[in-house]
Amino acid sequence: MKLIIPQGDGGGLVFAIQVNVYGKDGAKYEPIATEILLDKANAEDLDYNSATEAEQKEMWTFSHATTEQTEALTDYRNIGADPNNYVTFNNEMWRIIGVFTVDDGTGNKEERLKIIKDDSLGGIAWANNNQNNWPSTLANNLNSGDYWTNSLGEEAKEMIGDTLWYLGGVDSSYDTAVASTFYDSERGMTVYSGRNTSWVGKVGLIYSSDYGYATSGGVKTDRNMCLNEEIYNWDTSEDYSDCPTNDWLFQIGWTMTSYANYYSGVFYTEGEGSLVQTDAYYTKQVHPVVFLKSNIKIVNGDGSSSDPYILEV
Repeated sequence: MKLIIPQGDGGGLVFAIQVNVYGKDGAKYEPIATEILLDKANAEDLDYNSATEAEQKEMWTFSHATTEQTEALTDYRNIGADPNNYVTFNNEMWRIIGVFTVDDGTGNKEERLKIIKDDSLGGIAWANNNQNNWPSTLANNLNSGDYWTNSLGEEAKEMIGDTLWYLGGVDSSYDTAVASTFYDSERGMTVYSGRNTSWVGKVGLIYSSDYGYATSGGVKTDRNMCLNEEIYNWDTSEDYSDCPTNDWLFQIGWTMTSYANYYSGVFYTEGEGSLVQTDAYYTKQVHPVVFLKSNIKIVNGDGSSSDPYILEV
């Protein structure tokens, strides 16, 4: 980089400098997507209602203690009614849930983008045999059946990484569970008899905890009140009606979270905003979720719905 300063300018000139960074092979360096997004992430203790509008649109930091299947982790999530988390993927609109430390199934852990398809695939049963064991018939559809074969393009498939998904179930106390309870249980070892506690695959669904953590609260409540209120009760109290309506994952449908005390119970988000469990053979809305590979770059866009992020390997 070379900077030339004219003499005798009288202090009236404004200089703009563009710095291009190139690797040893001469290729222009472009920051990977996780780096770009983490640089803009908000601190965990920032009050949402005190944040600027621009800050509210970016990701927020969440710290988690050790669970039965994971070490203490920090992740970064988009929250609120409409954050800047829109992304073009598979020639469709998807949205970024956040940046997470992900195990690829071999013990190798990296920070990777977790994204969800904005439009639903429609109402589909979680498991045709009504068993809450993943991989189910839905999992097979998403990972090797019609969806994987006919709905995902080759470029999109190349961008999706293998992921170790945690399958811990939530016990009978779920009606008093908050977001952190679901998080701990999903990464725990309590499941209905014979069920898997983890699975390595490419396409899954949101966790119940993803839904809980995505709220920002609102006029009636603040973020901490929502996070400390039982998600089962979000739609039953006028005091907490802001919790689902200020959650961009509101009304999403099936989750991957099972009910550990019943052979067919799976959690889903119902129309009024609460998180409840039902039999796996019922049809609920399905929004595929994937973790992208760690080398994915953002090459354009600002994440808004009118200018979504453009991704590239």
